[in-house]
Amino acid sequence: MKVRQATAKDIEQYRRLQADRWSEDNRASDENLQIRLRVHPQGMLVAEEQGQVVGMVYAMRLAAYDYDNPPSWYEITNDGKCDTHVPGGNVIFGVDLSTARGVGGRAGDALLIGIARLAIHENVKWCMLGGRMPGYHTYKNQMSAEQYFLAKDKNGKYLDPQVNYYTSVPGLKAVKVLPEYFKDPESENYGVLLRWRNPFYNAPFPRLWSALFPVLFKLETAYFKLTRKLHSPA
Repeated sequence: MKVRQATAKDIEQYRRLQADRWSEDNRASDENLQIRLRVHPQGMLVAEEQGQVVGMVYAMRLAAYDYDNPPSWYEITNDGKCDTHVPGGNVIFGVDLSTARGVGGRAGDALLIGIARLAIHENVKWCMLGGRMPGYHTYKNQMSAEQYFLAKDKNGKYLDPQVNYYTSVPGLKAVKVLPEYFKDPESENYGVLLRWRNPFYNAPFPRLWSALFPVLFKLETAYFKLTRKLHSPA
């Protein structure tokens, strides 16, 4: 799996990936994708496998993030245009991620690593994004979104498959529930605030750590999975 910076030629494939994964209301228009590429080209990444584009992600930079009054996805991105990007901002914010069917996990992991490498290379302290809770609609009459966010099954796994995935990624923290974050019927329009702290923030030789990060991440992931298995309920 190869990750590279996107070009204008990749826009059409970006739209196709979104069309296969998102409802029409939640897809970015060609105009919005062009604006995103123009205002922050470094934040639009492509995942390729055997020469085919199988995933794309876009991230912009924010001056700060208001934890006490979390903004919606639409407020942060100006309805998806992302012309609110702040060059040199202290936070990298993940706007969207789309992958082809059958390679979602591999492409998604590769793209997230690509964004982390960008944060390390540009010496940005925080990466943040809003995730989904797609299983909540089946539990909405039984518990609040906050209760569902924390709920686990008898095996110690989070009830929501996406929340369970988020918490399995080393360094990625699921912080809180975001009401009215994004139009998503399965999540009842709730989002999950996800935060990753750059472990190499203000460290010397950021380009070196950025290059080494994929290997370090794989080692940490293997260790994280092993310790979770050892400490999981019998």
